[in-house]
Amino acid sequence: MNLIPYEGTIEYDPGTRFSAVFQENRLVDGISAYRNVKIAAPALTDSEIKGGFVSVGLENDMHTTVSRLSGGMKRRVALLRALLTPYDILIMDEPFKGLDETTAATVKAYVRKKTSEKTVLLITHDSSEVNSYSNILFLES
Repeated sequence: MNLIPYEGTIEYDPGTRFSAVFQENRLVDGISAYRNVKIAAPALTDSEIKGGFVSVGLENDMHTTVSRLSGGMKRRVALLRALLTPYDILIMDEPFKGLDETTAATVKAYVRKKTSEKTVLLITHDSSEVNSYSNILFLES
């Protein structure tokens, strides 16, 4: 395959707030799932954070130390942390990997709700993950 290199710039207001879901969860393993979110979004109330955990099906695990969570649970905490942090642009790189089909459907619905009226840069190999979004620009190699 002969790839053509691309180059360019992205311009944005210096005050633009970014949030991200990386391919790796990048959580602090030694503290609770709740604290991982609270660190990123200190202005949120306990009930706002708990509501997020309920929305992604982790209400019974929010005070569990991250190192004790399964991979899919960690993924949901990473997503929740990014979604509850104040942002203007959300960058998500393979955000639903490691989630079973049922859990992924629940989490995708929550992501759609939290990202309405926001700019989302979604990097994925699964084109079905973008079906719920409008104004989509596909970049393919």
